[in-house]
Amino acid sequence: MKPNHTRNLLVAVLINTFSIYAQPADVKFDHLTVEDGLSNGAVHTIMQDSRGFMWFGTRFGLNRYDGYEFKVLGHDPKNPNSLPSYRVTAICEDWKGAIWVGTFNGGLARFDRKTEQFKNYFQDPDDSEAISGNFITAIYEDSQQNLWIGTENGLNKYDREQDSFITYYHNPADSNSICDNRITSFCEMPSGILWAGTKSGSLIKIELHTGLINNLQDTPFSPIEDGTNLITGLVGDPEENVLWVAMFPVGLFRYGIDNNTTDSFRIDYDSPNMASTNAIYSIARDENGNIWLGTVDGVTYFDPKLEQFKYYRVDEYDPFSVSDHVIWKIYIDEQGILWAGTSSQGVDKFNPRRLRFDHIQQTEENPDGFQGSDVLSFDEDKEGNIWIGTFPGGTNRFDPLSGTFKHYQSDDSAPGVWSMNYVAQVLVDRYEKIWIGTFAAGLFELDPVSESIKHYRHWSDQLQSVSDNDIYALYETRDGTLWVGTQGGGLNRFNREMGSFTRFNQDPLDTRSISSNDIYTMFQDQSGVLWIGTADGGLNRFEPGSESFTAFVVSDVNDNSINSNCVLALFEDKQQNLWIGTRSGGLNKLNPERNTFAVLDLGAEPRNLEITGILEDDHGYLWLSTNNGIFKVDPDSGLVNSYHVKDGVQSNQFYYSSCLKDSRGYMYFGGVNGFNRFHPDSIVNNKHLPPVKITDIKINYTDVPIGRQLDGRVILKRSITETKELTLTHKDKTVSFTYAALDYSDPARNRFAYFLEGFDDNWIYAGSRRFVTYTSLEPGRYTFRVKASNDDGVWNNDGVTLAITIKPPYWESVWFRLIVFLFIMGLIIAAFIWRQRKIETIERRKALDQQTELKFDHQQRELVIKSMDLIEKQDFMEEILYDIKMLKEAPPPEQARVLRKLIQRLTHLVSFNHVWEEFEKWFTEIHSGFIRNLSMDFPKLTTREIKVCALLRLNMLSKEVAGLMNVEPATVEIYRYRIRRKLGLRKGENLVKFLSKY
Repeated sequence: MKPNHTRNLLVAVLINTFSIYAQPADVKFDHLTVEDGLSNGAVHTIMQDSRGFMWFGTRFGLNRYDGYEFKVLGHDPKNPNSLPSYRVTAICEDWKGAIWVGTFNGGLARFDRKTEQFKNYFQDPDDSEAISGNFITAIYEDSQQNLWIGTENGLNKYDREQDSFITYYHNPADSNSICDNRITSFCEMPSGILWAGTKSGSLIKIELHTGLINNLQDTPFSPIEDGTNLITGLVGDPEENVLWVAMFPVGLFRYGIDNNTTDSFRIDYDSPNMASTNAIYSIARDENGNIWLGTVDGVTYFDPKLEQFKYYRVDEYDPFSVSDHVIWKIYIDEQGILWAGTSSQGVDKFNPRRLRFDHIQQTEENPDGFQGSDVLSFDEDKEGNIWIGTFPGGTNRFDPLSGTFKHYQSDDSAPGVWSMNYVAQVLVDRYEKIWIGTFAAGLFELDPVSESIKHYRHWSDQLQSVSDNDIYALYETRDGTLWVGTQGGGLNRFNREMGSFTRFNQDPLDTRSISSNDIYTMFQDQSGVLWIGTADGGLNRFEPGSESFTAFVVSDVNDNSINSNCVLALFEDKQQNLWIGTRSGGLNKLNPERNTFAVLDLGAEPRNLEITGILEDDHGYLWLSTNNGIFKVDPDSGLVNSYHVKDGVQSNQFYYSSCLKDSRGYMYFGGVNGFNRFHPDSIVNNKHLPPVKITDIKINYTDVPIGRQLDGRVILKRSITETKELTLTHKDKTVSFTYAALDYSDPARNRFAYFLEGFDDNWIYAGSRRFVTYTSLEPGRYTFRVKASNDDGVWNNDGVTLAITIKPPYWESVWFRLIVFLFIMGLIIAAFIWRQRKIETIERRKALDQQTELKFDHQQRELVIKSMDLIEKQDFMEEILYDIKMLKEAPPPEQARVLRKLIQRLTHLVSFNHVWEEFEKWFTEIHSGFIRNLSMDFPKLTTREIKVCALLRLNMLSKEVAGLMNVEPATVEIYRYRIRRKLGLRKGENLVKFLSKY
């Protein structure tokens, strides 16, 4: 082995008292700007209401924020119910839920959240009960539900019963009057005592029970009229009975109410932090008693116990720094989230609970602290020190108890030095020797006691040297064997006694050789098997008997094969499952039998996941470093939670196998921006139940105005956030709802589920999607429900409920259907009655017709009989006449005279005319109007022809007619011919049938 270059290496030992637990160490601000919908970048005041909404008063209106969108309520000169002025200077919610808004020279306004309209109050010199000024500086509701309004021209208390104001002014002649008309701030401390800050720097004390007013005007609250000690904010500490007073540009003061003492926290004017400490615009106190200040130079944090300041200023290179120099308003909401209103850049938001991971990185402010930007490996020695391999900071030894670092670096400025500053792997062996694998500089062995170093590098002419100088993996098996993985040189086994290396390289012709020369990670499982993860050859199992390898690679024909050939991390859990972190293959599990692989669902496509580190906590959960933050994983069900930069994660890029769980249970993950250290049990989830609100509704993709008609009707009588029931019609073909979870920790990670009872079968989990559209809902009653979780998956299962009634069209309404039913039933009944009557009428008519027909038949028969009787009588009389005529021829004269008379009588008796008169009389009784109507229609018919027609109407034969008329049958036929011509009958038309019409 050639002489190494360790004599050229300089070991630098630097000890620092840096503590990674300094609070708050890593403040990361999110930013809400005009681009997000804020009406203006100048934010004067901030408030959270009882529903959970955030309210921001800007230079251009009032803004309601739900974590996703802004609703801007501005000034409209044409609308007396709008905000009275553009610039909002103060906001307060009273116990009834009304929002009181103060403006700059525009007066006071009361916002009705139901109608979303304002009632405005203005100064009126002629009205003693009007508000005293239009420039509203502060609004406060005390414990007795009195509403106080501070102005530039006096103090006001609102009288709810009279809807008027009781005003308080400074009166030089009255020591019990307020000392300054220019009120700037309020604070009740303790209960029953209201303090008011003034522009002159004095304090006003009001006893709420008695109304007694005292003025505190001693140093440092001595009045200065020019406003050079303006009180900008007041907050109380109930436990200490202390009032914290922010004064511009004087500084921060602590006033002890019990002992009337004042402590000053100021920075000398020659200090670079003077503006951040003394020039204070706003003050707030968090739940831990820490003080936050908005200043002319960013946000300032003050720890009252340590009496130390920490400053957060604009850093153009840090996207999570404060966005503006001037901070006009500091506000802390119910979740402990800090909101900072800036003078031009909108709102900055900081959630201290999100910083759940300690982030340690190199800083210029502390050159003796941690060194190195990229952290590639960890290991722990028997003393509990953590050894950290970095790039390009060399090796850091970290003492977790003291929070100090010691550095092992080489002087790269010396010529010919093999640099040990670019560390890929660090390992503490059983002999407490530190092995350092580097990029391009080979392997170093460090004795931490003597600080001596041995250097092992690759020599091309020495087969027992390490196979490559790029050392990517180090591992010591339980028998004390040191294994060295390289980039391009394969695997090496180190012989401690000989100081030599045995190489294992890929042989394309030997399937039992290692499958790749690029080694990323190694791990020995509980059964003693050594596993090797490669860059492109999958997972290898070392077979010690034959000193060969079995490779597990991706297979197109085996669904149970490994999911990627790039293996970055290996870990065995308590159940002896071997977990394999891969690139573009997700998290793979090799079962205890070591024959099948499975991929665990981590909520994302495995092809998009890179699992670089795997650890297990004491509760069986796996913790993974990935290309998308740190994941907490249930080994049975998959992803539990994920954590990102806003949680304090160093970056979304971690290095493979750069992870460690130390003897105290703390976990370490290294990446491109330092490393994270945390205890899994300290990662407490956000337990805040997010209020859920429906924030918008659209009908047929159109906004629905409050109280105004849409399509001829008023749909929303009050704001949708205050609406419990909604009535729609069949014309509302599409209904869209937008909803929000009022948890501001990380709104993008809030999750939602909705359920329209009466339409959906079950809850629909929508992820982060905040809207849903329903189309063509059938008429009926529905209940729309929305529930939501916060960023840590804590669900508000009660959520919000909206009852919906969709009215049917009038033709489907109950009343219309009832009317139609009754109408149809009426028709049916009427039709039934009509039918019954018709049937009865028909039956009566049939009976009458039968009677008429019977009568007609009877009369017809009687007429025929009489006609036949006449014929018989005529025949008889003709016979008698004939006999008498014969007697006439007898000679006796006497006999002739008698017989002549007889003949005359008989001739008269058998006269056809006489017979016809009787016949016509009988015929007309049956066939009424026949003779008259026929004569009128056909006047050319002779009397004899009409008589023939009457006899034919009785269906008599020509022979019978001839007999009655005492003519020959041929004569009747002649009559028939003449009659047909006069009637105008064509050939083939039946004469009798024609006559039957009359």
